[in-house]
Amino acid sequence: RAQAVSREREEALVRHLHTEQLLAAIVSKSTDAIFAKDLDGRYLLMNRQALQVLGRTEQEVIGQTDEALYPPEVASRIRENDLQVIRDNQSMTFEHALHGPRGQHVFMASKAPLVDAQGQVIGMFAISRDVTERQKLDKALRDSEARYRNMTEQSADAIVVHRSGRILYVNPAALRMAGVADARDALGRRVLDFAPVESRDEIGRLTRELFTSRHGWEVVEAQIGRADGTVLDVAVRGASIEFDGAPAVQVSMRDISGRKRAQRALLASEAQLRVTLNAIPDLLFETDLEGRYLAVHAARDDLLVAPRSELLGRTITEVLPPEAASDCMAAIRHAHEAGRSAGTQILLDLRDGRRWFELSIARKDPLAGEGPRFIVVSRDITAHKQAKSGLQAALDDKDALLREVHHRVKNNLQVIDSLLRMEGRRSDHGETRAV
Repeated sequence: RAQAVSREREEALVRHLHTEQLLAAIVSKSTDAIFAKDLDGRYLLMNRQALQVLGRTEQEVIGQTDEALYPPEVASRIRENDLQVIRDNQSMTFEHALHGPRGQHVFMASKAPLVDAQGQVIGMFAISRDVTERQKLDKALRDSEARYRNMTEQSADAIVVHRSGRILYVNPAALRMAGVADARDALGRRVLDFAPVESRDEIGRLTRELFTSRHGWEVVEAQIGRADGTVLDVAVRGASIEFDGAPAVQVSMRDISGRKRAQRALLASEAQLRVTLNAIPDLLFETDLEGRYLAVHAARDDLLVAPRSELLGRTITEVLPPEAASDCMAAIRHAHEAGRSAGTQILLDLRDGRRWFELSIARKDPLAGEGPRFIVVSRDITAHKQAKSGLQAALDDKDALLREVHHRVKNNLQVIDSLLRMEGRRSDHGETRAV
């Protein structure tokens, strides 16, 4: 029996030694500062990490109190916290700001009572973790959140955050855009409540796509309905975000109603201009000073010397015959100097025969960064030239006939004159000769 008791004691001793070794390994290898104090506040234990924080050796610390290691106000606060743990006999967590060789650091210390085998409190121990960087990150996060909220509150764009289609946050610009006076009238409502019926399917699809892909939308155009029943055109951009610790969707919207009205007016104006241009029978070209074709409009493609695609980017001298090209370039140079040129006529051989054209050229006010531009109006005057040629031929025939008639009349009158003179010379009567 004595041998059994002896073995139990040896095993217990081994277990105790093993436990001490484990505890020593944990204390020495821990990246947290670990220390223990007795009831009087004297240090019983301090691991390597804690010593590095203080910049002290173990011999300088063991047996000392906080008054020997810290400034009075810091030592007093630490001692007060230690006594609270000992007095209440329970674990507590405290935050301490300490100045050491590495500068000012903040530690989160978890302190607990240190008890003996009989359960009596004989001091306290603590595990202290350096939370300086975490606090900096927390502060940076708080500052970032504050800046974000300030930016969203001040933003001219409407910003809405929703989850599963229910509105969680709206900024003042969103309330103004929707014509809602109070955020409480929007929070908790469905996003689709503010979308016209014809836009709801598309907005729902975009929202589902955003949650699925986890990528933001590019800018898309949509419409929202206001409280007064009117509809606004908006440019929308969406992004997946974390809001209150859970996934959500942030949507920013910009009112583009004015731009859309201007676009519609511009499209209507362009359509009207297109109709007007199509009604003009003349050829219209835009060229630069070198005679390069920049734009071509023709109601009839058969009046062009080449298809439009072959004209654009090429010059007049590359397209027209030399004589016609020379006349055109002379007219463009004159328009460049005088502002306009008119009356130049050119003859071209086209697919359906030879045609005459008369040019009217006006210098165009260039946009910023552009060189000189010219609007060339080319009118087909072939019929006019043909009519003029026919009229001239008829006039020439009439002139020839008139000259022939005049010649014959002169001859007849000459005969009459000769006969009268002969009669006059033959008569001896004075009155007869006078007649």
